[in-house]
Amino acid sequence: MDGDKLYRVGDEILFVDYEKNSIIGRAFLKSFENVSGTVYRLIVDRPISGVVTLSERAAADCTHIYNVNATTSGCVVRNSKLMYSRRYAWLC
Repeated sequence: MDGDKLYRVGDEILFVDYEKNSIIGRAFLKSFENVSGTVYRLIVDRPISGVVTLSERAAADCTHIYNVNATTSGCVVRNSKLMYSRRYAWLC
C-alpha cells in the first residue's frame, strides 16, 4: 500500500512491545516521509520511551507500530455471519 494511503497526518500510532505483548505508548502522526522503497520515517507529536529500533536489535525484536486509523480502512463486509473462532472471526 502506498504511504500516502497508509498514513495521514493526525492518524493515531500505537507502539507495541511484541515480546511482552504490551502497549508502550500512543501518539499522533505529525508528518511522514518515504526514506526508500517501503521504509518510512514517521514524526509523531510526543516522545515515546522504550522504543527499540532496527539499529539496536534484529527486526523481529523491534518495537511494532500500528496505525489505528488504517486498521480495516476501506474494508466492507456485507451479507455475512461472523462465526466463533479461537483467535479470529471467520467470515462465512
